[in-house]
Amino acid sequence: MSALYIKGHNNDDDLSAMLRDAYKNVDEVTNVIDGIGHLKAGSYKCVFLSDCPADIHINKAYQMLSKLVGKDAIQVISKKTKPINFKGNWIEVPNIMMNVSEYFSGNSPFDFEKNIEKKIDLEQLIELSNGDESFVKDILSMFVVDYPSYIKGFSIALESEDIEALGSIAHKIKAPLKLFGINELDKHIDYLDELGLENPDSPDWGEVKIALCVIMSCLPVVLSEVEEELQVFS
Repeated sequence: MSALYIKGHNNDDDLSAMLRDAYKNVDEVTNVIDGIGHLKAGSYKCVFLSDCPADIHINKAYQMLSKLVGKDAIQVISKKTKPINFKGNWIEVPNIMMNVSEYFSGNSPFDFEKNIEKKIDLEQLIELSNGDESFVKDILSMFVVDYPSYIKGFSIALESEDIEALGSIAHKIKAPLKLFGINELDKHIDYLDELGLENPDSPDWGEVKIALCVIMSCLPVVLSEVEEELQVFS
């Protein structure tokens, strides 16, 4: 399966390595115009676009590329939070993901091919609501509002090596993820939650970073799907 990465001004070799881990073939170009030439000449499953294209503004670049491959095939990669005025797929890559190759060999936690599949399942939440759509909407909206604090909190706690704070954030995010049917993160969330309660003097930071990488590679996809479901209940 092939992917195209339009990297723009992004010279992050670790991010390129993660893409190569997730796809058999990854072609890299700097400019959007060069990317368009590749799309016209070849077949790509996904197009990854830096949020800082070298030649064309991100919104215009997204519009031009979507005419060739469709909007669902384009993923914008950024270290920043998705802008309100941007309507496409936006993957926020936390700083802790940038050195992921230090902790992993073989399978990348940033598995884009798996992330393309729908992750959330609202069956449990809808059942809990007893048919009250406003309740479902409130839970979804709360996750969107709290999302930036989860990401920022995880990053700050990791940088300061505050295992208790990491556990506290993991505990907070556990409930909404359960309601959204995100079971694949259970062992990683539980690991951080329990570790925060134990608050050991010398935690295994390698294991902690692995758990965080898996969690934070999944959260942007969950956020995108929650925002889509919110449109249904609006």
